[in-house]
Amino acid sequence: MNWQPMASAPHDGTPVDLWHKLGFREIDTWWVAEYKCWSCVREDSEFTHWMLVEPPSVEDGERE
Repeated sequence: MNWQPMASAPHDGTPVDLWHKLGFREIDTWWVAEYKCWSCVREDSEFTHWMLVEPPSVEDGERE
C-alpha cells in the first residue's frame, strides 16, 4: 500500500505508520478513540500521510 492522506486514516485501532510534516516516519501507531489521538502523540503531531503496517513476509521454508 502507498501513503494515503490523513483524512482517510483508519480510526478503529488498526496499526499504521504515519508521516510527519517535518519529514520523519512514526511506525506502528494506532488511533486511541478514548483520547481522540494517535498512540504516538507528540507535542507537535502534525501528520500528513499514513500507510498500513505490512506484516513480515514468511520466506519459503520458514515456519511461524
